[in-house]
Amino acid sequence: MEVIGEFEVDTRARNILGEGAFGQVYRGTNQKTGQMVAVKCVMETDKITPERIRNEIKILESAQGHDNILGFIQVHEDFSLKGVTKKKRAMFWIFIELCSLGNLYEYSISHLLEKEHMIDIMGQVSDGVAYLHAKNIVHRDIKPDNLLFVDSGFDHVAKIADFGISKWVED
Repeated sequence: MEVIGEFEVDTRARNILGEGAFGQVYRGTNQKTGQMVAVKCVMETDKITPERIRNEIKILESAQGHDNILGFIQVHEDFSLKGVTKKKRAMFWIFIELCSLGNLYEYSISHLLEKEHMIDIMGQVSDGVAYLHAKNIVHRDIKPDNLLFVDSGFDHVAKIADFGISKWVED
């Protein structure tokens, strides 16, 4: 377990929620409120610069305010880590909404997706993409791995996630 600010993060390998090209996603808990969160951990490398990571965070932050966009909570930057070369490397802990129903692959396995449900999911994703485009953001990586699901209490909601290669575009 790691304590990062007010969050306790379970970084044991068996508790990885997801893994991508640039990092891992773990489960975390706000120690004050008990809120469960997801924590994306990304370490600076020669190919992944702090500026690139900050750009992803900036885009995710600016995309907040829509039900079908992954919720951003906060970020913690740690510059005390040393890589193999003993050079200090930045570690970014990105605290985001926990999507407990998994990605589209996992969701489709555990839920019977009838035609009407699939149409609803695609409508939610389309609404999220339209919202991003209205903010001059192009996601550039919409795929089943980047569509996550939460239980809203009334229905299951699709969330667009992973803004790692997203870009702002001119009007």
